[in-house]
Amino acid sequence: MLQIHISVSSLTFLDKLVDKWRAGSLWDNIDQFASSLGYENAAVAIQLAMIPWESTDDRDKFIGALTGDSPKGNSGQNYVSGTPRR
Repeated sequence: MLQIHISVSSLTFLDKLVDKWRAGSLWDNIDQFASSLGYENAAVAIQLAMIPWESTDDRDKFIGALTGDSPKGNSGQNYVSGTPRR
């Protein structure tokens, strides 16, 4: 089982990053790979997400070749900017 430990300062840092979500960012890449590969493959998804892809099209073609399906990420609709939830 994957266990994640996050400190309060990390959450503040993450809140700032989420406010800056954009297509092709690390968060977008993690979303695309984790959604496409399944969360049970999170370690692989994160490693692939850290690759500096030339474009989101190149990344999506790679996901398609790897999975035989189109990417399943949410293209930013799950990212909410503004006041962090507590």
